[in-house]
Amino acid sequence: MAKILYVDADPDRQAVVCGLLCDNGHEVTAVVSAERAMINVERDGDYEAVVLHLVLHGIDGAELCRWLQQWSVQPDVPRLVFTTPDIHLNLDLENATPRWLPAHRYLHAIGDLGKLVEAVEELLCHAPQGERGKPHAP
Repeated sequence: MAKILYVDADPDRQAVVCGLLCDNGHEVTAVVSAERAMINVERDGDYEAVVLHLVLHGIDGAELCRWLQQWSVQPDVPRLVFTTPDIHLNLDLENATPRWLPAHRYLHAIGDLGKLVEAVEELLCHAPQGERGKPHAP
């Protein structure tokens, strides 16, 4: 069981993903904004993963990742960033995660939320304690 912070402004998707993660035995805290995620990390500071949508209202997912890595009490927490099919970005993030997006994993245009949950499980399994916070090299 892992303690996961899930950041997503879409309430329907949030309900589905949180339900799937809870069904897998995880404790999930869901928030709708990067600002709220920052408050939770500073207050709780013991998440084993942060899963977030790249496009958020206010502070976006990339900025949240940078904050987590540089200024939070949990700079080593594994970060999985995703977008959904309705988000059309032409950033070529599928091939390599750039330095401006310090995430351990990026999933583009995820339509099958089960695949998002599988990626979270994989991230949790392959993030050794000492290596958390070091994004995969492109």
